[in-house]
Amino acid sequence: STSRIEVLRGPFASLYGNASGGFIQTFTEDGPERPTLRPSVSFGSYDSYRAGMVFGGTAGAINYLVDASRFQTDGSREHSAARRDHVNAKLRIGFATGATLTAIVSALDQPDTQDPLGLRREQMQANPRQVDPAAINFNTRKRIEHRQGGLVYEHPAGGGGVLGVSAYG
Repeated sequence: STSRIEVLRGPFASLYGNASGGFIQTFTEDGPERPTLRPSVSFGSYDSYRAGMVFGGTAGAINYLVDASRFQTDGSREHSAARRDHVNAKLRIGFATGATLTAIVSALDQPDTQDPLGLRREQMQANPRQVDPAAINFNTRKRIEHRQGGLVYEHPAGGGGVLGVSAYG
């Protein structure tokens, strides 16, 4: 549900915090004028699939969009299965003054991403789909939970400019 991406390189990125090398900012698309549901599904090798839906619309001064998806795979190697659930939601309210208040919420959950570890050259030559025995012995894996929310207030300024204030956590 990304409408555009902006990249700031070098010291200008410090405007967004401790990002002296660069900063990539994504902007969530707006909901369409009429309520719309866009389902999607795709399948791939190793019992991989991705299912998702985007629902959005506009009701008066309120614009909304919700994008939810699940990706799941058994992985190309033993002990490399993964599941990722993602939700991104945007709600924008327009005011008679031309100002807008936008709330954005994003959540990512990867409850049990298995890690087959890297292979040495001789292991790779013998069987590139094998798993390093240490991955099985120690059940190497990781869990990711990420939640982010933010508010953006934008008010028209003279000369076609916009004064904006944002806060994220």
